[in-house]
Amino acid sequence: MRRRWSRSEMADVLRAERRYTEAEKLSRVTLAAMQGAIPVDDPRLVRARANYARLIEDRDRLLQPKKLPVNSLR
Repeated sequence: MRRRWSRSEMADVLRAERRYTEAEKLSRVTLAAMQGAIPVDDPRLVRARANYARLIEDRDRLLQPKKLPVNSLR
């Protein structure tokens, strides 16, 4: 049986593969379409927002410089 992926799920797969630029673009498009079409408290929209927030956290964590111990600079 073939699996049909929602755009939100596909964006989450891209996030897991660290393809952040593609995932963010797909997430933004998906959220924009969902926000105009379904109620704010719909579980699908809530899940899509949570996935987008996790994407941003993962991307930002990856981009933060690593802190080195002070003694390693000597």
